[in-house]
Amino acid sequence: MKGGDEKMSKLFFAGLVTLALAGAVLAQPALAAVKEGFGGRGFGRERMLETKAETLGMSVEELEGALEESTFPEIMEERGVSREELHERMGEGARARWAERGFSEEVIAERMEAREERRAARGECPADGSGGFGLRR
Repeated sequence: MKGGDEKMSKLFFAGLVTLALAGAVLAQPALAAVKEGFGGRGFGRERMLETKAETLGMSVEELEGALEESTFPEIMEERGVSREELHERMGEGARARWAERGFSEEVIAERMEAREERRAARGECPADGSGGFGLRR
């Protein structure tokens, strides 16, 4: 029986190797599509930039260019947009996205509350480019 067990082990191992190789090959197009579709930076970042640019009355490209020279708080000040107005607009955007995804009002309210708690716990971030809200690209 030893020969039969050894043969089964080899077949099992060969099957695992085949599955691993097939998975690696099949995953490549999906990974490429994700990277191409999201610019390799993440979809959340793009959505955030779109909302912030809209709030400031700019295109995403204009905002990205401005961030090369200034911090976001500096750009907000130049455009006459307060932090509260920005946070309100970002919250409206989040609420709309969650509603589009079919979240209940109860879940949306919980998420909005958690969002405000995170904001309160985080406090004011420096606008000197050292991190958080004032971070330069």
